Amino acid sequence: MNTEKVIAQAKAWLGCNEYDGSFRQIIDVYNSIGTGIPMDYSWPWCACFVSWVADQAGYIEKKIIPKFSGCQNGIDWFKAMGQWKDKGFIPKAGDIIFFDWAYDGMDGKGDHTSIVEKVENGIVYTIEGNSGDKVCSTGLPITPQVLVSPL
Repeated sequence: MNTEKVIAQAKAWLGCNEYDGSFRQIIDVYNSIGTGIPMDYSWPWCACFVSWVADQAGYIEKKIIPKFSGCQNGIDWFKAMGQWKDKGFIPKAGDIIFFDWAYDGMDGKGDHTSIVEKVENGIVYTIEGNSGDKVCSTGLPITPQVLVSPL
């Protein structure tokens, strides 16, 4: 599956949310993918969304992207596979991006993850799960807290 199809797959779930329970479909599919600790509906699910989209693209089966439910688990895998770019790398459409938020002191650990839709004029536009308790599109400046795993 190409980048455009991955982004289209992610966009198809825009609006899926916790309020009406539609996000549970993502958790249920995630839990059906291979092994690992099953996700609970009460857990943060941004990484689960990224894994679910990766699975739909065939990337988990091909071992291009791991099944991961926590940001740090994903970061560790991407680093071990040599697919990691540190802060300062400019992502491209289809990349998996991790954010290290300032609220916890920018400790070098991933606090949130999403799929890059595009980058324009220093803004990275993403599609992400569990942002405001839903799947949504956002745009944020590329800053020192951006960590990237390019595909």
